[in-house]
Amino acid sequence: MSSASNAAIKIILVEDFHAESETILRELRDAELYFEHQVARSESELETVLGEFAADVILCPYSLKGTNAIKLLDLVRKTDVEVPFILLAFDLSEDIAIDLLAEGVEDYILRSTIKRLPVAIRKALQRHKIQLELKISEAQLRSSEASLNEAQKIAKVGSWEWDIGTDHVWWSEEMYRIYETEKGPITIADVKSFIHPEDLEYVNELTTRDLTEKIEPVIEYRVLLRSGKVKHVISSAKQVLNADGVITRLIGTLQDVTEKVEAELQAKAEQIQRELTLQESQIGVWHWLIKENTLNWDDRCFEIYGLERRELTPQDFLDLLYPEDRNSIQSRIMEALRSGDYSSEYRVKTEDGIKYLHGRGRVTFDEDGNPERMDGIIIDMTERHDMEVALRNSEQLFRDMAESIREVFWLTDWKLNEVLYVSPQYETLYGLSVESLYKDSRSWSSAIHPDDLERATREFRENAIQGTYDSEYRLRMKDGSVKWVRDRAFPVYGTDGRVSRIAGITEDITSRRLDKERIETLSLVASETINGVLIHEPDGTTIWANKGFERITGYSSEEIIGKEPWSVVAGPNTNQRLVEMTYEKLKAGKSFTSDNQLRQKNGNSIWVNISYTPILDEYGNVTKVVSIGMDISKQKETERLQREMLKKLEKANEELKKRASN
Repeated sequence: MSSASNAAIKIILVEDFHAESETILRELRDAELYFEHQVARSESELETVLGEFAADVILCPYSLKGTNAIKLLDLVRKTDVEVPFILLAFDLSEDIAIDLLAEGVEDYILRSTIKRLPVAIRKALQRHKIQLELKISEAQLRSSEASLNEAQKIAKVGSWEWDIGTDHVWWSEEMYRIYETEKGPITIADVKSFIHPEDLEYVNELTTRDLTEKIEPVIEYRVLLRSGKVKHVISSAKQVLNADGVITRLIGTLQDVTEKVEAELQAKAEQIQRELTLQESQIGVWHWLIKENTLNWDDRCFEIYGLERRELTPQDFLDLLYPEDRNSIQSRIMEALRSGDYSSEYRVKTEDGIKYLHGRGRVTFDEDGNPERMDGIIIDMTERHDMEVALRNSEQLFRDMAESIREVFWLTDWKLNEVLYVSPQYETLYGLSVESLYKDSRSWSSAIHPDDLERATREFRENAIQGTYDSEYRLRMKDGSVKWVRDRAFPVYGTDGRVSRIAGITEDITSRRLDKERIETLSLVASETINGVLIHEPDGTTIWANKGFERITGYSSEEIIGKEPWSVVAGPNTNQRLVEMTYEKLKAGKSFTSDNQLRQKNGNSIWVNISYTPILDEYGNVTKVVSIGMDISKQKETERLQREMLKKLEKANEELKKRASN
């Protein structure tokens, strides 16, 4: 603070709203306060002004665009500016006010008590002056050692004295209590042994400057006790000079601020957690001062609405609402002013499109029972709304898909063992009504073949929740016929991470089982024939090959299974057009026979007569293809020799005719 009593008080005013700044300055001038001032409109401007303007007091609002009072106070502390920090707020709850005072705010002024500001500034400066004087006089309190020790114990402040010439250190009783060590002789080496290793270099550097540059530092550092406990301390020192101006002693104080530091860290952690929670949950905080007809939003509210910060009235809020929602919201507000509680969901138009919001609030009434203010929050529900719409659409899509295919889709509640949904195809496949399944989820088991019932139910019970249920069993129909089905299940997890539902699909595999039996029978016969036999999937992938194929081509079954045959045996003489015609015929469900040349494993080319026969299901779809190949190389060679012999005979005949004519 300025040393002369008639000097102007130097004030830094932090405010980004020009009209508010002028209101505050006008109040100070009206009170005939003699002052000079600088206005900082942002965090960066405050940092600049602190370095250029020797302030006596700082006036700061509760919130500023992009920052808040806690961050600004922390900035002031980091610049080592120790002046009163007075908070200016439109409104402030008692809990928040207490927290801010604990953080180091000197005082706070509400909008309704703005005229108290000049008095608050004078009192704050007076208290600050007293605090400075108290720091200087701490060393003089040793004259009354008994009272000093008691005071130090209460304040957790110890005093010390260092004789630089002898390196002997004197400690008060509180110093021993802070360091939790027995009373005894102390040297400067003993003191340094308590300093935390990570802070030792920093403390040594400041101590050296204290002895050479004649400064009086205040050092905050950690001490590491013999027990391993870490404490936070603040040490201040004053130099004692002899007649020649040489520093002979340092006297000072050391305060245990561990609880304060830990409380500050905890408060900061909680503040960060609150901010993160609000940020993640898209929650904005608002205050409606009913009598003043003003609406105060925090930064999150403006962000949710996609607006720049500005002054608002309740009418501004109504104008931002989706037109169809205004009447209902006005009705809810009027009801809240009677009941005290407000809750509503509404839409607003923003540059990003329509947003779905949820507002909650509580009304405070004055002594006469009239509504005085309403405080509340805004929650952005847009993402949740979009998810709900998408979920409803996906559920409908699921039902539409389930009803358009042959497989049976089903969904059950695992905990309640109830069927939630089953597609209509259930009635055709199981021969039971859907209604009966909804009434009794166990009714499906009545259609299972008695020989398969125990196994099917056991496998479902043991594997469905694990996601490994995949079972085949028989159904016995009312007309005595038997169907084979494949039943699979997939767990659906709830928000608690546990399985809440089981989804599944059941398909009719009767034709597939019959095909399998036919193929197994065919395999027994085909395995002994000298001809090559292959069984393919509809896309041509080989799933079985006999020994005859290996005798003809030289390729083993292991080398051809899983591959399309022509990708292995096609050679330079292969007629690719015949290969293409083969697949065209098979896709149409027709048999096809052709003679073609293929390449053996040893590189030789041979002629093979191949017959392709598709296996169709009850719907006419190709399920498997059987191809039988016969080596006709000798036949082709005989035909070639016959053609050559015929050509020679024809040529000889022509020669005879010529001679006869001559």
